[in-house]
Amino acid sequence: MLSTAFDNARVMSLNDQAVHYKAHGYLDKAEQCFAEALNLAEGVDGFDPASLAILRDGLAGLRWEQQRHAEAEALYLDVLTTRENLFSPSHQLVGQSLQTLGNCYLKQGRISEAARMLERAVQVYREDTPDDLEPVSACLASLGLAHLQQDNLAAAHKAFSESLGIYQVQQPRDEQVIAVLGEQLKMIEHLGKGAWWKFW
Repeated sequence: MLSTAFDNARVMSLNDQAVHYKAHGYLDKAEQCFAEALNLAEGVDGFDPASLAILRDGLAGLRWEQQRHAEAEALYLDVLTTRENLFSPSHQLVGQSLQTLGNCYLKQGRISEAARMLERAVQVYREDTPDDLEPVSACLASLGLAHLQQDNLAAAHKAFSESLGIYQVQQPRDEQVIAVLGEQLKMIEHLGKGAWWKFW
């Protein structure tokens, strides 16, 4: 069994190469690097399970881009389970896994599942890093979309408003996202006119 620091470094180097190839659209090369990294990691005695989760998370992202959604979901769920077992339920990495799954479900039209995952992710971020608002901003925007597709206008308005408030104070400002969130809020407020409830 392999167990040297060199082998561990080699595994993560292959992971970094895979991520680079994937980011630049070389999916076949990325797959080769992920496969080699995972094969090597399985031969390393006591390989760090948190690092193994990083490898599987990266491969899941590749599978998603390859339209192999069922494989991607299985890998993402495995990563989530691993991180929940390794860390506290409110650890930021758990939040990231929940957010990723929520976004995948949202893109597939599995709205109830998406909302459930994204709500959990928001809660995790708020518990783990209450003073760091950046991780929760995009998650709230996705949650707003999920609520909007459920015709839950009040919940959608709340999520979009919170997300917009965070984006407006972040530096550098993402003006495109701010504009989109503003338009979503205007649309919801227009749809909500005449309803017995108000957003404020």
